[in-house]
Amino acid sequence: MSVVILLELPLIYLPFFVGRSTVMMDAIASELPDGAWKMLGLPNGQVRVTLSWRLS
Repeated sequence: MSVVILLELPLIYLPFFVGRSTVMMDAIASELPDGAWKMLGLPNGQVRVTLSWRLS
């Protein structure tokens, strides 16, 4: 079973995720089984951050 956490933020928060937060998200994902995260800019001007991992 996989778990996905999805967070959509206004584009104004993009600088927050580009800096130190990418290091933080890498660290969180590395501690989870098959952990991964990605950031995607949406056409409506929001940013989607997805964190996923596998439940044992």
